[in-house]
Amino acid sequence: MAKKKTTDQSLESIMWNCRNALRGTVGGNEKNRDAVMGLVFLKFAGDKFDRRRKAIQEQHGDVPAFLEKKSFYLSENVFYLEETSRWNYIVKNAKQDTISIIIDTAMREIEDDNPPLKGALPQSKTSMLRLALVLNRCPRLSPKLIKLMKSVSMKEI
Repeated sequence: MAKKKTTDQSLESIMWNCRNALRGTVGGNEKNRDAVMGLVFLKFAGDKFDRRRKAIQEQHGDVPAFLEKKSFYLSENVFYLEETSRWNYIVKNAKQDTISIIIDTAMREIEDDNPPLKGALPQSKTSMLRLALVLNRCPRLSPKLIKLMKSVSMKEI
C-alpha cells in the first residue's frame, strides 16, 4: 500500500491558494482577500469551538446541558457556534448548491450568539456576497476553497 504524502502548509500559503482559486471570478484581489478572510474566520472559530467542546466533554461527559451552554464557551473566550455554523457542517455541505447561503447564515448566527461580534462579520451585504456570487457561478470552486481551508491548522493561532 502506498503511503499518503502529507505536507504542512502555512496559513499564508493556504490563503494565497484560495485567492488564486478566486482570481478572474468576481472583483479584484482585494475583494477576494476579504472573502477568503471570512472563510479563515469560520475555520478559526470552528477549531477553537471544537477544542473547547472536547474539554467540556472530558470534564462533564456528553451532557447536552453542558455541551450547548453558551456561557461555557464564552467564559473561555471561545465563540459559541450553532450546529449549522460549525466548520465541520460547512465542510460537509461544501458541494451543496446552497453553500453560499450556508456560509452567510453561519456568519449571521455567530453574530447573533456572540454579542461582541455584532456588526463585525462579513455577511451578504459585503464581501460574503462576492463569495456567494462566485460560489453560485462556479459550483466546483466551493469545495476547492473549503478543502484548502480545511488543511489549515489553527492550533497555533
